[in-house]
Amino acid sequence: MKFTPEYGGRMRVVWRLRDPVNGGILANSGASTGFISINQPTNIQFIMPKAEVFFGSLAPLPRTLQTIPGPNALPPPAVAGVPTDDLVLDLEDIREAAIAMA
Repeated sequence: MKFTPEYGGRMRVVWRLRDPVNGGILANSGASTGFISINQPTNIQFIMPKAEVFFGSLAPLPRTLQTIPGPNALPPPAVAGVPTDDLVLDLEDIREAAIAMA
C-alpha cells in the first residue's frame, strides 16, 4: 500500500505472488489498483489465496470464514457468487484507516 498525501490524498494498493524458483515476483500475478482518492469510498476487494497468506504453515491450513467476493474483486473470482475461504480484503477498510491516521 502506498499513500501519497502530497498528491491530494490518494492511495494505490498492489499485491503479487512470490516466485519460489527464481525469487522476486511472478509476472501477471495478484492484482493492483490505480490511484484511489482516500476521500471517496471504494468497493474494490482483493482476493488473496489462503495458501499464500498461511505460507509456510503445516497442512492442513486453518479453516477461515467463507466470504462471497463482490463484483469489484481483483483478481475476479473464477465463479461469481461462490463463497471462498481465501482472504477477501476490502480496500475500504484500508482507506478508512488511512483517513484515521491523517
